[in-house]
Amino acid sequence: MSLKASVYNSAATESSNSVREKAPQVYYSQNRMITAEDYQVVPLSASQEIVKVRSVNRTASGISRAKEILDPTGAYSNVSVFAEDGILYREESIQQFTFNFANRSEIQSTIDLSVEAKLKEAYARHFYYLKYVTKDLSSLSATWNSTTTTTNTNTGYFTSGGALVVGDFATSNLKYAKVGSLIKFTSPDTRKFLNGKLVSSTTDNAEDRAWAKISVVTGDGANKGTGNLEDGTGPVTLNDLIPNGSVLNAIIPPFTTSFSTALEADMIDRIEAYEEFGLRYDQDAGEWKVITSTNLSASTVFGTAGAGSVAGTNLDASWWFKFTNDGNTYTVNYRKLDYIFESESQNKFHYDAEEKIFDYKTGKSVKDTVKILKTNSIVSTGNSIGYPISWQVVDTVTESDGFQDNRKVKVGFCDDDDDGVVDNPDIFDIVVEPDTSVATKFVFFEKYISYDNIERFRPYAATNFVVSENEADITLSSTTYTDKQLFYFYAEDEDVVKIYSSTTNTLTTTTDYQARRGRSSLNFQYKHHAGQETRIDPSVSNIVDVYLLERSYDNLFRIWLQDGGTKPGASTSDQLRINYSGTLDPLKSLSDQIIYHPVKYKILFGSNADEELQATFKVVKNTKTNVTDAVIKTRVISAINEFFALDNWDFGDSFYYTELAAYVHNQLAPDLLTAVIVPNQTGQTFGSLFQINSAADEIFISGATVDDVSIITALGANQLAASGTVVTSTSTATSNTTTGSAVSGSTTSGSSSSTGSSGAGY
Repeated sequence: MSLKASVYNSAATESSNSVREKAPQVYYSQNRMITAEDYQVVPLSASQEIVKVRSVNRTASGISRAKEILDPTGAYSNVSVFAEDGILYREESIQQFTFNFANRSEIQSTIDLSVEAKLKEAYARHFYYLKYVTKDLSSLSATWNSTTTTTNTNTGYFTSGGALVVGDFATSNLKYAKVGSLIKFTSPDTRKFLNGKLVSSTTDNAEDRAWAKISVVTGDGANKGTGNLEDGTGPVTLNDLIPNGSVLNAIIPPFTTSFSTALEADMIDRIEAYEEFGLRYDQDAGEWKVITSTNLSASTVFGTAGAGSVAGTNLDASWWFKFTNDGNTYTVNYRKLDYIFESESQNKFHYDAEEKIFDYKTGKSVKDTVKILKTNSIVSTGNSIGYPISWQVVDTVTESDGFQDNRKVKVGFCDDDDDGVVDNPDIFDIVVEPDTSVATKFVFFEKYISYDNIERFRPYAATNFVVSENEADITLSSTTYTDKQLFYFYAEDEDVVKIYSSTTNTLTTTTDYQARRGRSSLNFQYKHHAGQETRIDPSVSNIVDVYLLERSYDNLFRIWLQDGGTKPGASTSDQLRINYSGTLDPLKSLSDQIIYHPVKYKILFGSNADEELQATFKVVKNTKTNVTDAVIKTRVISAINEFFALDNWDFGDSFYYTELAAYVHNQLAPDLLTAVIVPNQTGQTFGSLFQINSAADEIFISGATVDDVSIITALGANQLAASGTVVTSTSTATSNTTTGSAVSGSTTSGSSSSTGSSGAGY
């Protein structure tokens, strides 16, 4: 017998310095938790596993006993809210990340964890359903022959004067009818679909279409033309009940979310040779393929017209992933499509992506949803939709500075059985009708300065804009348009907002506004489901949130940052309660209830950080120093790690780059002249990483390595990647480039903020 995996269920011995620091504080509390200070100190004595703590009093004495104890934020209570200011829109973007490698194993790890893993995200499915052609089946005049039905399962076959073969046996578009395909059905007459039946078109909540996924295909799907199998079931199994006689309308081939072994080996060889290439998805073959550098289009606009081109003229713009390099570091650009639902003012959203809620009665996971109410109108007809349309919440919206905007959430097509195949990919088209009266199907946002002096965007009335496909369609005239009139041109190769000047009779591009294809003023219901592992005792007066950082998680996380492997996770709230409530509950007041929160690290700068937080440190070395570049890089990383020492930070702190720059200068003077932080994301503007916020259950840690430090000779515009003119002297100025950076040229000393183990704010 041998140990298959390391065991980390023991606690390290507490250091003498830690005991020396904690003992007087705990003694002062007299072994009870009554005051705010007690809650900041006493939990540290519960176990040497607790390395840092912060307590916050969320609910205090004085709340009426007649009022049901509910948490309006949704963290601990279910929430159901109706509102009428919903905004639904889609946001297409190109994101990027960088990586370095030392061997083939590291390349393989990057492919698995940073490339292939993205195909399983909701935004990849959204992009596929929007950009790839839905195959027509209406010309077949085929219908569904329903044979047997059970709960959410329907067997049968497709027929048109006889059973129709599917998959590799078919020559029509039924060749795409394989396991995982989505089939769209319409009614054979004026009736509509409801609960697996065809009902009168006036029936409440009846729908005009039904989608079902093929879950099983036996043989050729037609039992050699006879239809049903010998056991009386049909050769095709659907994951939903479809009425007999329903008409086949369209099919979406399955989306492959994994790479073949041969493709991965090819990618590793190309990356090891520092080749530039792209990856595209071949819908007909259902597999991923390489686009060579001579065929890879430089256009950012996605298109399938040149897909598969081998002419060597860079015509293939169907890439999902583009791999480029500078001879040392690879940059990977990839496409994504998010659907976002926003409430202008009437609702706030709460969502925890890591919290999975399971309903033991139904055997399914419970998801937060945004339901578009059936009373909303269909714009083209003026009639109501007639049935509710549900979106599932898939993620939060987090700005580049770490701010989580609770006015909006990322939503996706519902996937009831969590198999990666959505239930109805038409719901955005039903609500928005983006291809009808296109110029009226946009929502707009204006830039403003938030309470924390950060530039953000908020909804702005569409009536303020003149919308046209191309700028060439507009004839400018001061008699037609007033000064500062806003224009939006939505062609894919333009997609720009411009402002009119009556003085010069010209249009100038402005970045103060954004346009997204979508719809506003929607009536909706938001439902949030809170987990059942945290119960609130209604008899208590004070609810205290205790945030804990455990020593074993801290150690394992730092080892993972250095050596790689499997990323460790923090303990769950329930695990913390089991571990520490036996010690802390006897010390608290009877009127108090402790809610335990695990604290997790928020990585900054390195390749392990979120992509919008990745950056490169570009430093100018003193030409008079004899210190080598390698030593400078090592010392910069050492200074950054010292700055992010655990004792210097508390949960929920904000990071300011100027503090880090001052500390680095102080540590490296006189060998270092200046330091620049350049975001790796091309869409980030100047100062994007000057300030980064963390949530109440997060604490910063640096993921930067020497690969993230670059030695430069001067602060040219190409190095700063700044937006606008970069002045380097009183007589000359460099030209502008595209992406953002934060610059520090100070050589004065500085130090980081410091907070001890006891948090603030009870």
